[in-house]
Amino acid sequence: MIYLYAILKYLTFPGSIIRATIEHTNCRKFGIPIEDDNPLRFDDLCGHVEHELPKDLTAAARIVLRPFIFNLVVGFFILFYAAVAVFMAGDFSLVDLFLLWLGISLWSNVFPSLEDGSNYLYLARTQGKGISKAIAGFMRVGAALDTWCLSLPLALVFAYILPIIFKYLFVA
Repeated sequence: MIYLYAILKYLTFPGSIIRATIEHTNCRKFGIPIEDDNPLRFDDLCGHVEHELPKDLTAAARIVLRPFIFNLVVGFFILFYAAVAVFMAGDFSLVDLFLLWLGISLWSNVFPSLEDGSNYLYLARTQGKGISKAIAGFMRVGAALDTWCLSLPLALVFAYILPIIFKYLFVA
């Protein structure tokens, strides 16, 4: 399973590298020691930065949520354009296929590593209030899905469904 996970992270390397870069930046900002900053290694932390687990809820939240929000939002706009162009308009140009791959790459790398997701959930349960517990639970479930290699199939399904939703909501 680890090999499949690493292969999927290599196939979606732009999203993996962007996620690891944002994670690395947040670790540096909060003074969290980084053990290994190579995001493309062939193990269960492929696409992530290996670091000490933060003991502060704010640091844990930023390490988990900033890459999630960036990859989700930027990936949405790229994927929305590319999916509409490819699946609705039938435009299979190289640019549109590249943007489709890039958007899928970003969306398949939104969730944190299992360690970071579990640590964030633990800190949210002990130090957090209200919505932070629900967000941490969602991140932990997403981290488990990512560990089971289900984030790429989910991104592919959303890429296909996105134009259909657009068609029924905005096209008369």
